[in-house]
Amino acid sequence: MQDKSELIVKGYEDVLQYLSKNNIQVDIVFLDPPYETNYDIEAIKIILKNNILTNDGIIILETDSNEKEKLLNEIDINIYDIRKYGRVKLIFLNRKE
Repeated sequence: MQDKSELIVKGYEDVLQYLSKNNIQVDIVFLDPPYETNYDIEAIKIILKNNILTNDGIIILETDSNEKEKLLNEIDINIYDIRKYGRVKLIFLNRKE
C-alpha cells in the first residue's frame, strides 16, 4: 500500500490546503480532533468546499459530544452510521446525493 499512500505530518489546515492546492481527492478521512473544539466541523466544511472527498468517499469522525450530530445536520453532509464505544462515538459521513 505504500505506493498508493502518502503520509503528511502537519496540522489539519495545512494538510487540507495542500490537498486542495494539488487537486488531490481522498477516499477516507478519519478525524479525531481534541473533543472540546470544533476543528472537526471546520475541517468537514473545508473538505466539502474544496472537493477533497471523492464522490463515494467517507469521513469518520471520533467524538464524545452529543451536540456534534446537531452541528453536522447544519452542513451539507449525510450521517449514515453511528457506532458508540463507551463514551466515544464514531460518526460515519458521506456526501449527500
